[in-house]
Amino acid sequence: NGGGSQTPGVLTAGEWNDFNNWDFWKNLMANDTFKIFQTRWGFYANEKWTFTVKDANQLPVPDATVAIQSNGAVLWQGKTNRFGILQILPGILSASATTAMQYTVASNNQVYASGSLNSTSSNIDVALPININAATNVDLMFVVDATGSMTDEINYLKTELLDVMNRADNQVPGTMRYASVFYRDFGDAYVTRATDFTSTKSTVVDFVKDQNADGGGDFPEAVEEALKTAMQQNWSANARARILFLILDAPVHDEQQKLSMLKEQVKLAAAKGVMIIPVSASGIDKASEFLFRFMAQATNGTYTFLTNHSGIGGAHITPTIGNYQVEFLNDLMVRLITKYGGN
Repeated sequence: NGGGSQTPGVLTAGEWNDFNNWDFWKNLMANDTFKIFQTRWGFYANEKWTFTVKDANQLPVPDATVAIQSNGAVLWQGKTNRFGILQILPGILSASATTAMQYTVASNNQVYASGSLNSTSSNIDVALPININAATNVDLMFVVDATGSMTDEINYLKTELLDVMNRADNQVPGTMRYASVFYRDFGDAYVTRATDFTSTKSTVVDFVKDQNADGGGDFPEAVEEALKTAMQQNWSANARARILFLILDAPVHDEQQKLSMLKEQVKLAAAKGVMIIPVSASGIDKASEFLFRFMAQATNGTYTFLTNHSGIGGAHITPTIGNYQVEFLNDLMVRLITKYGGN
């Protein structure tokens, strides 16, 4: 299948971070054409809370756990990124977020701060009375749709991923750990195949090289099973960053049970501090694009997408976004790994 024979830096891509363009996003969600996707997928993203957590020296606290609670029950949990920031969508679990909510902020399993939230809360600054000694390790996982529709791009993708692993290793201080999940659909030769986290890069490189695209058939694929397998891998308890690139060209099966499972896995990813960064390949539709953007928002990731500039693969839809920069996919991925996992 010619895997690995290409040179990297061929596939072109772009990034659009909805949190950094929040007014643009809110306008989309006020537009009937787009807001229907909130109801369709059951992700409601109209408001956000931004938690900024600093230590006694005013330095950002990465990997602090913010828990949102109502009547003592934890509704949602997330972890700050290396900038000490965590964004949470109050309506992520229901169209009308309940009013009386509290938050707690913990570092290394010790709660240091708490407070109340209400409908007017938006920016919450939290100072912890500790000097933070942050973890430096970074977990990097590639979850790849390997169904037949990905055939046109998968060998190029493999080349790019191998290049990304090599470059990330050199550019990110601290220990890099790698893992990968390839997935297809029910009735195919396999649903998911995984290799767990290891700092031995060659193990994951060899795993990626061995994969090819086949099967699938219908449009939706087993995204929820892929995420479930991904969440079962051995993510670091403490880390500077945990990044999951989800490379796919089709949504989850539109059945309540599978959609519920997908949401559970997204909630689990947020709680573990795993940023989901979708990489949309050719073949996605608008509903999928918005599902992937919701998943990125829910986990403080960002949305990325392949573009037509490379001339490889089927046509890629233009996302509903503002102006963006066209980059080579490998450069874009390394840039994001360095941004969230670097110093």
